[in-house]
Amino acid sequence: MHRGPNGYYFNKWIVLAAGIVISAVSGTTYMFGAYQAQLKETMKYSQTQINSASTIGNVGGYCSVFMGVFYDNFGARVTLMVSSVMVFAGYILLWLGASHHFYTNNVIIGLFLALASLSNASGYTAALATSVKNFPEKHRGRVVGIIAAMYGLSAAIFTYIYKYAFSPNEIKLFFFLCVTITSIYAVFGLFLTPVPSEIVEKENLENQTLLEKSLSIQEKKVGQGRTLNPFQLFVNIEFLALLYTFLCITGPGLMVINNVGTISQSLGGDPTTENNLVIVLSIANFLGRFIFGSLSDLFSKKLSRGFFVMGASLVIASAHLYLTFATQEMLYGGVILTGLGYGGSWALIPTIISELFGEEYFGSNFGIVGLAPALGSFIFSTVLASRLYNIHLTAQEIREGVPCMGQQCFQESFMITFLIAVSGLISGYIFVRRTRSFYFGVSDRFSSPAYLPGYVEKNASQNQEKRDVKKRVAVH
Repeated sequence: MHRGPNGYYFNKWIVLAAGIVISAVSGTTYMFGAYQAQLKETMKYSQTQINSASTIGNVGGYCSVFMGVFYDNFGARVTLMVSSVMVFAGYILLWLGASHHFYTNNVIIGLFLALASLSNASGYTAALATSVKNFPEKHRGRVVGIIAAMYGLSAAIFTYIYKYAFSPNEIKLFFFLCVTITSIYAVFGLFLTPVPSEIVEKENLENQTLLEKSLSIQEKKVGQGRTLNPFQLFVNIEFLALLYTFLCITGPGLMVINNVGTISQSLGGDPTTENNLVIVLSIANFLGRFIFGSLSDLFSKKLSRGFFVMGASLVIASAHLYLTFATQEMLYGGVILTGLGYGGSWALIPTIISELFGEEYFGSNFGIVGLAPALGSFIFSTVLASRLYNIHLTAQEIREGVPCMGQQCFQESFMITFLIAVSGLISGYIFVRRTRSFYFGVSDRFSSPAYLPGYVEKNASQNQEKRDVKKRVAVH
């Protein structure tokens, strides 16, 4: 532990290690598919009811903008303490409700899931945001990739534990999650301390070449409006294009994640296959986050991070086209592609938010981005997939909880989500075009005239300054 101007702080590597552990227990939202069928049977829910509960849980997790604002104002430690209380309350109430200790319905169960998911999301945000600020820009893609990867792997870890220790009793799982996550948040949250900004800035300069240092000085002289608050984001064209692209990746991705057990069941799969699919999906989610995060750093000099967002869109589109015609044996391929594309987008978005819109409001801005998957989960899981699923059942079969069987149960849904993913690919291209100047050397990092008047004139002036700097460096 070191002493800084604002108090004591831990070495950035200790903070990163603590963040990895916190992230490894924060992704339990993604394991819903492992116990969905058992919870549906325990609570006597229809497919629409269980999907509604799942969607409410997702909305809670992805509406973490409030906890992002909380983090920006109170820091990581306080955020983790509050998160530990929320996760305890969420899972203990879920345990009691599923055990029929008091009256519940699918909405109430969904609210308990939402509370647990919100605490998970706020814990992850605190772990991620702290390390993003602690490391120099050169390594942030990898740092985000590692933390996001562990967040994605979390579901595989707990699904494996559930499969061999608790299955098919999901009620015992809820109590286990309550105790485990609460304890880890309370202990490891103490290690999340920000490194003084002076140290991070010094590392940034040490990692730059002479030319890059000179250009950095010029950027500081002329760069204005680099930090955007949450209100300014919604009039920023680049952000809106990114948000829509993210919606078109995560919405279809969550439709598969939330329904993977039911999809497998409709194609003749058994509970063991359903659990295996959740584990494979989680591992693919982990790999997607790590691979996309690392590659975006490795090729940062040649390709913008937006290019990799387009890649994630392409993977999701391919996955859903493939799943449209998938049989039970083919499901693994579609699940792997979905996990790679979905996870990859989560590794890229935090770094892009930090780079384009600044670090001061990172927690709040990242929380706003979480609205995209929340909306996507509602549209594609609850509204689209559930209704098209129920079309293939009679009213009596729906009341009795009889499952739909056959490829047609989700085929129409996959056709629609494929087209949505393609539209996301187009908006991703727009984002790449509009941010090309930022990633390839223009000092002024924004191109939306909505908040930067005189952009063209300023941009021309800055380009001339950069050419002058290059000439001076070449002379010396």
